[in-house]
Amino acid sequence: MNTRTCLMLSVLALALVASACGTADLRPDNFKSQLTQAQRQRGAELMDQMFQAHGGLDAWQRQEKVHARFKDDWPNWLFFQITPYEDNNAQASLEAYLHHFPHSRIEFLEGEAKGEVWMATGDDIHRLKDGHLKRHRVDEDAFFSVFVQNPEMMVGVMFRLASADQVTYVGTRQWQGKPYEVVMLSWGSFDPNQKIDQWLLYIHPETGRLEATEFTVRLSGASQVGFYHYRDFKEVQGMLLPHRMDAYLSKDDDDPVHTYRFEDMTFSQRGDRTASPSAAR
Repeated sequence: MNTRTCLMLSVLALALVASACGTADLRPDNFKSQLTQAQRQRGAELMDQMFQAHGGLDAWQRQEKVHARFKDDWPNWLFFQITPYEDNNAQASLEAYLHHFPHSRIEFLEGEAKGEVWMATGDDIHRLKDGHLKRHRVDEDAFFSVFVQNPEMMVGVMFRLASADQVTYVGTRQWQGKPYEVVMLSWGSFDPNQKIDQWLLYIHPETGRLEATEFTVRLSGASQVGFYHYRDFKEVQGMLLPHRMDAYLSKDDDDPVHTYRFEDMTFSQRGDRTASPSAAR
């Protein structure tokens, strides 16, 4: 057993212990009583403002597919050892259908894993490596599944959350010295459970942009929580989308554990083979 395998097993063992420590609940303490109609209405208003700030939900719904290149940088060597990557920060291509999550194809374009392909379709994950195709089930290999699905989720994350049927206003919170309007989302109920995630959206009060999210990761364990900071906004075919996403283990951490960087992001509508380049804003 090599060093990397030992490290992965050690970290995964710690994750299993953590996941046994209960179900993560992002509801504020003063939020667990009956919600008011005013809270729900304010939450819906902020969601609408956010959609408009990023180009409008209609612009997203007109698109069918995204193509992009990305890198995933893990600056801490120890943390990188638990990832399924062969090389840190290797360039990969992403192709994903927007309205059938998860439904994507990732191909590594450089490094030791050049030519390796990861594919996600519903509950199945496939990995094509050295000419051998291996099938993974999402419910049986959640750890690998998160790495396959994350890049797809990061593209247009603010629009992907439009399906939430539970929306309410939490209040104003500070993060990194800046105030944000915070909205909570979920599906079916805000009450925590083993399968449905909770999300907190950090919306800039002046621009309406989504700049950060805090969320549960039920796929990886009931107690797991993540935090992303969205940066480097660029206009792509009328939509204002982040091209850099910093991932933190906690919103209170100073440094991200890893960073996605996207480039050459283009969208196509059904039957449309044309696309426009990103423009920084």
